[in-house]
Amino acid sequence: RSPSLLLRKMKSVYKFARRSTARHSLAIERELSRVHKYRFSIMQEEVKNPEISESDQESFSSPLPALPEEEVVKFRTRKLMEKRSRRDAALSNTKHSRFHDNSEIFSASSVHEIDEYLNELTRNRLSVKSDQSHIMDLLDSLVSETPIDADSDAATVNATEDHKSSQSDLATVANAYAAAVRKCGFMREWQHGYKLVEDAKRMKVASPKVYAALIWLKMEESPNFDTLNECFEIYEDLQTKKTALTPLIFCELIKSCINMGAFGKADRLVKLIENESHPGRKRQFMDSYTLRNVIMHYFASTQNVKRALLFMNSVTQELGAEALSELEFTGALSCIASAMEKDASLIAAAEKLFERSLKHNPTPRAPLFVALINCYGHVPDIGSCLECVENMYNNEQWPMPDENVFTAVLRVLTRYYHHPLDAKEGWEYLGNVLNMMERQKIEYSEHTFAALFRLCGGGFCGQSNMKRLHKYYEMMIQKGIKLNQRSASALLTAGFDHHKLRLEAAPEKKESIKKNLMKHVEWVSEECNKYNIKFSARHRQIFESKVHELFEIQDELDLTI
Repeated sequence: RSPSLLLRKMKSVYKFARRSTARHSLAIERELSRVHKYRFSIMQEEVKNPEISESDQESFSSPLPALPEEEVVKFRTRKLMEKRSRRDAALSNTKHSRFHDNSEIFSASSVHEIDEYLNELTRNRLSVKSDQSHIMDLLDSLVSETPIDADSDAATVNATEDHKSSQSDLATVANAYAAAVRKCGFMREWQHGYKLVEDAKRMKVASPKVYAALIWLKMEESPNFDTLNECFEIYEDLQTKKTALTPLIFCELIKSCINMGAFGKADRLVKLIENESHPGRKRQFMDSYTLRNVIMHYFASTQNVKRALLFMNSVTQELGAEALSELEFTGALSCIASAMEKDASLIAAAEKLFERSLKHNPTPRAPLFVALINCYGHVPDIGSCLECVENMYNNEQWPMPDENVFTAVLRVLTRYYHHPLDAKEGWEYLGNVLNMMERQKIEYSEHTFAALFRLCGGGFCGQSNMKRLHKYYEMMIQKGIKLNQRSASALLTAGFDHHKLRLEAAPEKKESIKKNLMKHVEWVSEECNKYNIKFSARHRQIFESKVHELFEIQDELDLTI
């Protein structure tokens, strides 16, 4: 009737249970019932001075040694801090749930709504603890078995938690101000955006995200070299203040340089990133998906295939082969496509790179195929493009061709301008592409219509069809797609190509062809005025040179577009 005997009986039953199968279940139940009756009889027996053997003491003694008092204090303090953290998290979820993202900023319809949101966020995040929070803290201290001394580890832990919470609140407010500055740019409220930056500086929440938004705002307002120099002054000022230069700041600066054609400035920034000696910062730069995208875009803009591939190798060395995403392969293909304007033989390198990309990721997305089709466009090779589209249909691991893929194929046809296809063959290719789009139920976009306008001029096959052009234009308007600068330029180019073919076929009708061309230009000009479209001086110069090429009378024509 000793506890050790009970333990031995229980162990024997459970060992038997582990070894037994379902057919012994009744025997197990009977044995357990017997042991539990025996245990119940021991519990009912009154023993004033039980004699416990040494083996029984070993059986019932705790396997853990007794904790010192200071360890107990630390344990209770940690439990108290965990309890407070759970409570603060619950309060935060109810009080700050609408501040977890900045969707309200981007959905705002006025700067007044933006200011209201920022003021409420600032009051909730940067103000001192509310009375309710103070009361809860005091109650926790009162009911705890171990009061927290100001000099104890608990106070230190509490201060650390408060510091972390404070840093999180500052980051939330800074991110909100950065989003608000960009929203002001979208709304063309430039001065209010600058005011928000100054407010962020005053409240000491001007993070690198805020400065990146400021650079973006300046270049959106006035994209010129003077503004670009001002942005680099901001960059140099941050360097002087030893502010951490995050990948986002480099992204905005490099993008601004590319848009302005300041490739020398962009190259210095890219080399600074490539040659970064601090391993932590180098990894931070390489780990930025957005920054890698911008750098690959820079290499494509400068047609530097070798540096693009070397950059991909450096990413692999820094982060491992698995860090390479489809983004880098797509950017490298775009880089090869740009370089193929001078050397069409690079198509072999493009195909090899595409195969390597499929080994890296057997389930690619559509942009990778768009980049490959653009490479075929510089050959040009419409047959390989259509074969690529058919393979997308047939391969279950590949995406179905979308509107961007088909638009890229249509643009390949426009590249036959210098080496036109046969008229019948050219229009058959176009018909095949449109049939594929109909089979896939692909809706035409503004980019699709722009490519179709250009093809209707006939430059790709030596035979134009202006009736089709007007039909496509009416279809575009009926779909609610407004004329933009790209599609308006395509309308003008189609008119020039059409009248050039007519002039080559009947040079004696030069005057009537010229009048018809000017009617076409006037019609496009009227449509542009409807949608407030203004062409740049560079575009006007291109159009005037086309007219001069056709009629050699540049001064007599007034292209009011």
